[in-house]
Amino acid sequence: MRLRGIRSFGPTLWGIALFLVVLAGTAPWIPVFLLTVLIQLLIFSTLAYSLNLITGLTGYVSFGHVVFMAFGAYALAFAVGTFHLHPVAGVALGALVGLALALGIGGVTLRFRGVY
Repeated sequence: MRLRGIRSFGPTLWGIALFLVVLAGTAPWIPVFLLTVLIQLLIFSTLAYSLNLITGLTGYVSFGHVVFMAFGAYALAFAVGTFHLHPVAGVALGALVGLALALGIGGVTLRFRGVY
């Protein structure tokens, strides 16, 4: 399978990266409510970008795409709340949990052909 149009995603990635750098640099001077809204905007734009990458380039329909993000967020909240991990370590743990679930479930389900 050739992934056509992968170059068209470049400007979007640069935009998200620039937004993240500007947000990190100006975070101490932004009010808490606005900072919360901007961080949620970044999270959901990244989720939408990844869903567009899956459905737009590969043609697969992903019904459980957000489930992997939810499991990662749950692992982050559980690790920070229960084990008192540093939030950055919790984000890394949440990303690893989401990645492990996606690789495990996706590795099995992408081998199926036809309607299931």
